Amino acid sequence: MKSVTLLLLFVFCFSLKALTVTSLNIQWYGRGGRIEGNRSDEYRQKRIKEFLTQEMPSSDVYAFQEVIEPELIAKLVPHMECHTYDVDNKRAQHIVLCANPLIIVGKEVDEPTRLGRFGLRPGVILKVRGDDGGVVSVVGVHLKAGKNDTQTRLDQLKALSVSPFLTEKTIIVGDFNNYDKVSTGLEQDDIGLMELLLNPEGFAKLDNKTATYLGYNNRVFDWVWIKGLSSTPVNVIGPCRQDSVRKPFKSYGFFKRFVSDHCALQVSVH
Repeated sequence: MKSVTLLLLFVFCFSLKALTVTSLNIQWYGRGGRIEGNRSDEYRQKRIKEFLTQEMPSSDVYAFQEVIEPELIAKLVPHMECHTYDVDNKRAQHIVLCANPLIIVGKEVDEPTRLGRFGLRPGVILKVRGDDGGVVSVVGVHLKAGKNDTQTRLDQLKALSVSPFLTEKTIIVGDFNNYDKVSTGLEQDDIGLMELLLNPEGFAKLDNKTATYLGYNNRVFDWVWIKGLSSTPVNVIGPCRQDSVRKPFKSYGFFKRFVSDHCALQVSVH
């Protein structure tokens, strides 16, 4: 009985103090999910908001990827303060991080993650106050896509891993666009190469074998890496894991049409 009580006390304390972070790639958000779409074509707002507010636990921080119209994000999470970067190209994809304004202590954009190429996306960082009064860096990424671009993705991660904007406690979330060795023709899967690069810098990848992408071959493109933090297991939310949502969000077809081609990831760190 005593051991059960202690376990419940630990879970209770963790839930009170943990920082919950959610990542979601919203396919061509602001263009109705189509690269050739226009702002007026974005019909998914109601269903995306329902998914965020009714199908998953609330979050302290959200990291959104593939956002074409950053100002629309504010309508999904109106109680939060959001941070992104400026791009001249009106069809450029943005990473947008949003959080409770009461916990935000800093905002950064890590330009070296672009490798000097403005077609690439930088790392976007929110520094938030942790339960112990310390600062946690929450980093949103969306690495270069394409099975022939492994080295570019590794170069992006290398630049980010040594960023002066990162704190001793850091969580990196987002779409890593990683491929397996069969696709790339390399000796290792991308994710293994990323581990070889990030592990010496103190980062640990959180295990997840549930597909997060609803496109070809149902790949795991979305990941969480932590440094100086402990964590709950990764929670994949959407039709990728049928018991995580209710109808109609269980349907692959419905979800891809009205939300995205990626499921969400959620994790609590402490």
